[in-house]
Amino acid sequence: STSDDARTSPAVITAGGDHLPDGVSMIVPLSTGSAPIGIISAFGSIWVASHRSPLLYRIDPHTGKITTQIDLTQNGSATANSLYACGPLVATAAAVWVHACAAGGVTAVDPTDNRVTGHLDAGGVLHSDADTWACTSDNKNLIKVDPATLQELTRIGVPCGLQGFVDAGRALIPDVDHDLTFNGTVRQIDLATGQEVQTWRITPSGSGTFAAYAEGMLWLMSNTEAVMNYLDTRDG
Repeated sequence: STSDDARTSPAVITAGGDHLPDGVSMIVPLSTGSAPIGIISAFGSIWVASHRSPLLYRIDPHTGKITTQIDLTQNGSATANSLYACGPLVATAAAVWVHACAAGGVTAVDPTDNRVTGHLDAGGVLHSDADTWACTSDNKNLIKVDPATLQELTRIGVPCGLQGFVDAGRALIPDVDHDLTFNGTVRQIDLATGQEVQTWRITPSGSGTFAAYAEGMLWLMSNTEAVMNYLDTRDG
């Protein structure tokens, strides 16, 4: 089930009070349980998952308040500890997705009503504003799935992993495994033909690598090494 947060508005530390880093106008302390992991901005909210509970927190970016705590076990498909989050959060056109640790796979949450809509046995889901694409649990195939039923519609045989991005009919897939280690390979897949049209090799990074993509630029950061890579995919 979901529950609205009944706590009072958190204290806001503003630049007029305490010393803040340059460019930071306020800090809003939030109680998201122990070991928060993964954060994403999508559907007008900030979303944060937990590595020590099966909860997904939805936050109003304007007020800084937790508006909803979403229990990922609400449909009874898994036990609580099997749905502790590992890895990044992902947004597609119809859902926010949480990567599970023990159970593997990903859980879909409908942002219109904060309900769990299903669990997909997959190695990862790709960020996308259009169709829903995922990587199979063996990391050997991209699959297009129906966002309503989570049934497979199309399969493309290509190496994939935990993270990826769909943009303008192509998939950009950094080779990041389930330990979040990046081996330095980035693949570009034409989703219409299923062909791998380009491969880039850039500096590998250690475990704890998280990827982001915006306006043709792919960014990869390792939280265990002082390394941030970026790739301009527009240059070919």
